[in-house]
Amino acid sequence: MRVSTHRADENSGSQLRSLQFKMKNTFSDFVKGTYIYKTKENKPETGHPWVQIQQVTIHGITGWVAVDAFDSIGTAFVPLTPRDALSAVLNYRGIFATAAPIAASELFPKFITHHITGKMSLDRLAHDLKEMFDLSVVLQWKNGVPETEVLPNCRVDSCIQEKIEQDYEFVVRKVGTEMDFRKAAKFGVDINGGNLYSLGEFTKPDIDIIEENLMSCIRTLLTELFDSGIRWGEESAEIMEQLVEDNVVSV
Repeated sequence: MRVSTHRADENSGSQLRSLQFKMKNTFSDFVKGTYIYKTKENKPETGHPWVQIQQVTIHGITGWVAVDAFDSIGTAFVPLTPRDALSAVLNYRGIFATAAPIAASELFPKFITHHITGKMSLDRLAHDLKEMFDLSVVLQWKNGVPETEVLPNCRVDSCIQEKIEQDYEFVVRKVGTEMDFRKAAKFGVDINGGNLYSLGEFTKPDIDIIEENLMSCIRTLLTELFDSGIRWGEESAEIMEQLVEDNVVSV
């Protein structure tokens, strides 16, 4: 019996380490980009570098956290404290996943967004990371004056709620990664289908104007951000100083 119990413990420990390793890679590849096994490299422009990831222990449970860091352009990421991570997760700006064994109970911690137990839960984690942190273009206008901004999906709901309260009209177009922005800039954007959210319907002239404004925003973002050499999580003092001087970004 002791031998059987020992083997069971070894198998359980091995499975846990395997899940932890795969979970870590899911977070890492999400930030760095799609992993190509043939070349053993991440595919350029497919990642989410505006997301900060870190291993963290919250209330005694160790896992990995991903939080929105889109505003941290040209600055080094500051290590997250457990309180920072918890706040981001509870405010729907972060995801916390763990493979640690957790007893089923009515008091399952609310800050655990994903309990990793196998392939299905890993796939769900990858999907939900994209849903939360892919980028969208928000086009809003009031009295005929259009404004655009790019936000991670996790910020879009609060943004449009604020715009509704201020009597703005709006269109939200999901885009995704840098590669998706480059494809949109090259081939155009279609505001019909599942990638669009808005209130009301638009005439053909409205649609042409909306698509033109979305394309302008996408091209501007590529030029002033992705093509400028700015990085998330890295110091870029000279670049940031120039962009502030040119009124490209505000601080």
